[in-house]
Amino acid sequence: MAVDELGLPVPEYIDCAKPHMFEVTAIVDVAKGEAAFNFEAIDDARKARCRAEYESYTGRDSREAGNAFGWDQLTEVAWDAGATAYPCYATAPGFADLVGSVAS
Repeated sequence: MAVDELGLPVPEYIDCAKPHMFEVTAIVDVAKGEAAFNFEAIDDARKARCRAEYESYTGRDSREAGNAFGWDQLTEVAWDAGATAYPCYATAPGFADLVGSVAS
């Protein structure tokens, strides 16, 4: 996957009917609670938000669905430049190719 000048991923958009590695389930924004970059606090917030967004998007409990879900990591350089939004995504069980939507 390509990255931009701040080190943030630039996804390639494809039709869900074709095999793909992951599906973006939400774009969420972490509000800055502190001026300094704090990876642990940001990561904890992302875990909770991405789990909730996955469940809202699919209508299924994330612990029972079998899909892995994750998020992109924000770099300190990106954070300092004002980037606080990141995508949450889901993959097929075992990180196999997805065909169709995880919401189906």
